Amino acid sequence: MTKTTNYEISKKLAEIGFRAECSYFYFHSDNNCKEKTLYNLEEFGFDKIDDCDIEDKYYPSYDLETLLDALPHNFMLEKEIKFLKMNQSGIGYETGSSPIYDYQLLCHRMKEESLADTAGRLIIKLHEKNLIKF
Repeated sequence: MTKTTNYEISKKLAEIGFRAECSYFYFHSDNNCKEKTLYNLEEFGFDKIDDCDIEDKYYPSYDLETLLDALPHNFMLEKEIKFLKMNQSGIGYETGSSPIYDYQLLCHRMKEESLADTAGRLIIKLHEKNLIKF
């Protein structure tokens, strides 16, 4: 199964206005927010969430590839070019002059967290720092 963002990351991405062409995975939450279920719309024969008749809250759940495509691969900040880098420990930005990560632009992978969740947290962090807008 494809690893996608968890419910909390998916909800926060939706709240900050992040939208991308996403997979068929969506979290559905009842109006009381007690039950959160991940659905694969493909299994139900739908191409996108708009085809479904869902009255409650839903949040797209993104895969790692989609999130990496949405992240800036490089940008200028404080007179230095920052380059996107990823490894099993996390995702962040290095400066062009040094192979050291910019700590403020780094998300370490938490224990048992998917890299999709880590990438989602980086998008949220960049948005909170006003470095990306949607």
